[in-house]
Amino acid sequence: MTRIEKEQFSALLAAIFAPPDETLVAELKRQDPSFPGGGKVSLAGLQREYHRLFAIGSGEKISLVESTYKPWTSDPNWPLGFSQKKGLLMGDCALHIRDIFQALNLSVPPDFQGTPDHLVLELELLSYLYRFAPEEQVRRFIEDHLDWVPHLSDEIQRKDGGFYGLAAKRLLDFLTWELHSTEGTAHES
Repeated sequence: MTRIEKEQFSALLAAIFAPPDETLVAELKRQDPSFPGGGKVSLAGLQREYHRLFAIGSGEKISLVESTYKPWTSDPNWPLGFSQKKGLLMGDCALHIRDIFQALNLSVPPDFQGTPDHLVLELELLSYLYRFAPEEQVRRFIEDHLDWVPHLSDEIQRKDGGFYGLAAKRLLDFLTWELHSTEGTAHES
């Protein structure tokens, strides 16, 4: 894959893990048939599946937020007892993502102010990095901020073998391939 293809693929994955809309359905219908859904997706079906898996409000949902998969902070001197607890929002990784946005002179969208480490934003940021950042920074971002995707994928696979199960597998395969394909080049000068 070229960097442009990686940028576009990351942007598509971001759209897939956002609440589905007509734009996503149109894009999926244009994709290669081997992509999840194979061009045979409906907005109503995606909305039902998305709500069942990810929407807050009914039952136990799968989190699409990095902080919930990692200890809240890695600061050994943090005085509060929940510092190593998982499942919390706005942990160290969220603050780091917010700092990355600020350093790039980008804004975290209002809907994501409390979850700047949401998968959708992380994949949009990855797409941005493919366009503007050196390979080493892309790899570092994947290592630091998308290392939780295997856990997310496992959760989705346990609850769903459908569209989002296939999409999570595609995402995981892509990230794994990226880390292995850049292994030799990441530390070269």
